[in-house]
Amino acid sequence: MELGTSMILTGCNDILCPVATLKNHLSVNSSTNMPTSLFSYTTASGQSKILLNHEFLNFCNHIWSTAMLAHILGHNFHIGGAVELLLAGYRMEDILPMSTSKAYKKSHIDSLTAIFEQFHIKSKIPSALITASDGNLTL
Repeated sequence: MELGTSMILTGCNDILCPVATLKNHLSVNSSTNMPTSLFSYTTASGQSKILLNHEFLNFCNHIWSTAMLAHILGHNFHIGGAVELLLAGYRMEDILPMSTSKAYKKSHIDSLTAIFEQFHIKSKIPSALITASDGNLTL
């Protein structure tokens, strides 16, 4: 993180808690003696390594291919996790300040279901996958 950069984390009582995740990350990777990037990790051999975007997406593509979801491409995958947070019940107003994008407008909040449906159809995401991802989500 650059000096002077602010980061806002809001704790929650579930597996997605960013506060618990950050604490775990710092604890697991505390063995390094050198300052490292927030997006670094300690390898099995004890070396500090920065997680690069293409390596992360290659890792994800392997998982998606194994799960027969090869149609999910890197540009469809947003590391920020806004969709996951929305599906977990977070309010759009709480998620928007975390975004670096200014693409969202107040009018989009009212038509969010339609936006998800268009994405669902355009991306050819099977309805069964959406149903399986969260029993309460219907499109």
